[in-house]
Amino acid sequence: MADRSLLALVKIAVEVITLVVTLCTGIAVATTVGVTRAKIHLCILSVDVSCNSNYDFNDAAPSTCNYCLAIPIISVVLSPVIAAYRFFVYLKPNRGTGVITIVIVGGLALLSILWLVTAAIVSAGLASFCNQLGCYQPGADCRYLQNNIGWNDYYDGKSFYDMTKTAEAAAWVSFLFWTGLTVWCFVWDLIIRRRSPRQSSQAGKPTPVDVPI
Repeated sequence: MADRSLLALVKIAVEVITLVVTLCTGIAVATTVGVTRAKIHLCILSVDVSCNSNYDFNDAAPSTCNYCLAIPIISVVLSPVIAAYRFFVYLKPNRGTGVITIVIVGGLALLSILWLVTAAIVSAGLASFCNQLGCYQPGADCRYLQNNIGWNDYYDGKSFYDMTKTAEAAAWVSFLFWTGLTVWCFVWDLIIRRRSPRQSSQAGKPTPVDVPI
């Protein structure tokens, strides 16, 4: 009995820590992407840069940043909801199985895929923007360009690299933790929990006793 209680506490601790990390990384990505776009008035993840007498920016696909904002916000909303559901399952394990569990695991898997796409977009978008900014100074470090381009009051990109690099790291961490939570819930709910009723039913059967005739 003590071993089962300890295992349950470990399970809850793992899930709470994972969901806290996903909550924090979601806030970090949404904040950094949103602030960068607000300061530079561009979605640097999809912008085209032309090097003429000055830099010319063409915001080719602003919806890219909208997507990279929407997924973190959805994650921030869902993290406490999932935590509440998992705590409910911990208190009433017999009510946390079946169709709801399958839907939760499927939703976690879908969210993991969406975070993979988000992380890939942020990584590729930042790399492309940095390469295009280097047209006047080939090979220059992106942090150097961030601090030494003559930004004006409208296009304020003095912190775009540091902010977007933070978003990139947080997005990949979020993807890893959502994927880990998906695997954890799948193994625990769909495999381990389905074995326990069989074990309990076998434990409840009377042990046959040989009675001499």
